[in-house]
Amino acid sequence: MEAGEVASNFQKWCHEQGCQMEKIKVTKTCRGFGLETTAALKAGEVALSIPLDLCLTLAASARSRIGQHLLASDTVRGQRISAQALMYVVMIDGWHDPSSKWHAYLRQIPSRHGDPLWWTMPQREERLAGTQLLYEVQRHERQLEAVYASLFPALSQEQPEIFPKERFTWKAFCWARSSLSSRCFALEHLEKFMSQSEQKEHQASAELNSQLEPNEARIVECVQPNLYLSPHEQERLALDFPGVLCPLLDTANHDPSVLVDVGLCNSKGELHLGVSQRSAVDAGQEYFINYGNHRSNLQLLLGHGFCVPENPQDTLPLKLGQQPTVHESKIRQEAHKMAGLDLDQVFELSVKTPMPEPLLATIRLVVLPINKIYKMMQSGDLREQLLRPIECQLDPHAEVETFCVLRRELLKKQRALPANTSSWQGSLPSCPGFDDWCEYYASLYRVGQQDIIRAALCDAFVREQAAMDKREAYILQEEEEEEEQVDDDEVLEDKELPAKKPRAS
Repeated sequence: MEAGEVASNFQKWCHEQGCQMEKIKVTKTCRGFGLETTAALKAGEVALSIPLDLCLTLAASARSRIGQHLLASDTVRGQRISAQALMYVVMIDGWHDPSSKWHAYLRQIPSRHGDPLWWTMPQREERLAGTQLLYEVQRHERQLEAVYASLFPALSQEQPEIFPKERFTWKAFCWARSSLSSRCFALEHLEKFMSQSEQKEHQASAELNSQLEPNEARIVECVQPNLYLSPHEQERLALDFPGVLCPLLDTANHDPSVLVDVGLCNSKGELHLGVSQRSAVDAGQEYFINYGNHRSNLQLLLGHGFCVPENPQDTLPLKLGQQPTVHESKIRQEAHKMAGLDLDQVFELSVKTPMPEPLLATIRLVVLPINKIYKMMQSGDLREQLLRPIECQLDPHAEVETFCVLRRELLKKQRALPANTSSWQGSLPSCPGFDDWCEYYASLYRVGQQDIIRAALCDAFVREQAAMDKREAYILQEEEEEEEQVDDDEVLEDKELPAKKPRAS
């Protein structure tokens, strides 16, 4: 089926389900589907909304036909089932089952995704060698394999007509995982209104119709009980997924510069989940939402299959690891505990904060002589002392050595990162294919990591030079004071002792 036909069928399904989208249409973009305005939207105007019962929640999944079979199966008897796994099973079943309420929605989701779980092992090594993301991809894959193995092929053997093995494959499980990760909304959006006026309007309507108490704390639960798990369902599930799938709303693409509101709103007397932008949008423009301004490129690429250039939230993880000087010294080990510092801690560096002070404090404990550490332990709050530059009076070399160690660690990280050999550095490829997009985003991720390393190296160089200047001035002052002391001693030696008076006879 052509992309245009898929978009048209999905939009028709949205209208049939009661979605409100008078000024919005589903359209094909360079990266897949998206939303486009058919008329101008004012700032704060609800652009689109969906009925609450269209949301695919954990509760709806647990009460679905396939969900009930899963919960009642011998395979998982006595176990708490991963909530994510339940969602995966329901999504895979709904993709195949035309009678599923969400069949048309699930069918329009791409059959493959661009996140690194879909890359081959050689592609991961080539694109992500030396990065934290490579480790995270492998860790996520191992966890997903373990969840899959806990259910299949056992379920297919126990109930082959309900869980046919040709349907519930590893590839299908990966599709469900990436689809859920890249499209889910936080459940908290279903617990608040978009504005106070929307809440007052709904409460007034509820009072008028005697449907709800005006001060009902969980208004949504009264209107749509399938949004929340029962106590029994909560006991059966490992609640590792605090999210919800929202058809149509999740078709909007991400723009980190856009400010949006997502929450409950009134639509023709019914409670809907809606979205609005805080700025006006002209007709004929793509309608974006914001997936969150606090996500690093690692989180975006792993969860959504894309990342953004010059992401201010991007971070570079750095772990010092165990050091021989600490391992061999009980005093250093005790000092680390006293200061609340850990060599195995992963420090997050960023362009804005290229050298977190706890990282520097940890390195100072590595380079300081034991006798100086012991002195600091006896003289007050050790952590507070270590979070500040070491004064030359205590040890003139400690600060310089601290930044030397840090520079070595940063250069190791820099050498481990793959070089950016892409021809489209900094811009989109022309006529991009699927692999082109994957390589482009991998390139953006690597550029972001290198930018952080350069910022940290620059900061380390400046601070190391300042420490060297202080050390030189301190040593010079010490030498001058020693010379003055020597001069004073020499003067004292050269003075003639006063003559003794003759003793009276």
